[in-house]
Amino acid sequence: MKNSIKIIVGILTVFMFTSCYNTKRSSKVWIPKGQDLFLKTSGQPVVTDSIHLKGGAQATIKDQTGHLQVTFRTTPDSDTTKDIAGDNHANQFYAHFPKQGYAGSKSFKYIEQAPVFQAVSVPFKVRPRANDSIPYEVSTSANVGFAFGWEFTHKWYSNIYEGGSGLKSRTRQFSYAPSVFFGPTTVALKNGNTNNLIGKDRTILGLNAGAMMVFGVSRFDVGLAAGFDWGLGKPSKNWIYQGKPWFGLVVGFEFIK
Repeated sequence: MKNSIKIIVGILTVFMFTSCYNTKRSSKVWIPKGQDLFLKTSGQPVVTDSIHLKGGAQATIKDQTGHLQVTFRTTPDSDTTKDIAGDNHANQFYAHFPKQGYAGSKSFKYIEQAPVFQAVSVPFKVRPRANDSIPYEVSTSANVGFAFGWEFTHKWYSNIYEGGSGLKSRTRQFSYAPSVFFGPTTVALKNGNTNNLIGKDRTILGLNAGAMMVFGVSRFDVGLAAGFDWGLGKPSKNWIYQGKPWFGLVVGFEFIK
């Protein structure tokens, strides 16, 4: 029992530590077609020009107070004949929707793509039928996976003007990340899943690996996974689920995002 507690505490400690690490976001984004961007004179809240995107475009963004500055990396397909790509003042557009000199309520969408590394846990695993006496098994165990994948984050940026507080902004976001994972887990050995060959119930250390799709809103992540478990040590050779597939629910938490 004491060894099991040590294993669980160790896994949870690793989970908390690795969750504090997250790949730094890139400012390079993809802007979907059908949106408007505005050009305004430096220091003035007055729109001097605007463009309408006929196609998607790659850009670099900078979140300023009350404004989202957009600089195109390549010339987009738009309703202007000007060369508006490049990092110079004349080509700095804003996702800013004028309403009496300030922003309106319409939102501006852009998509970030970036590699992501985080800690995840699979608290519930469903193991398919192993033999005639056990049709399937739902197991709960302490485990952590070190997941690496590619995350797509859809963001909706909007400006709001609050009387007395000035121009502000808010961003809603939703993300999804196909990933692979690998990490330690605990394996509960019982007579029922070892063909009565272990004598007494025990918990041993094991490894789990697989693939998953994780969806995120704000700092909380949840998703589905499929993988395999391998118990370590001689007792695990009698485990009927050794190296066999399972399906589970994934949860993750990013302390830094």
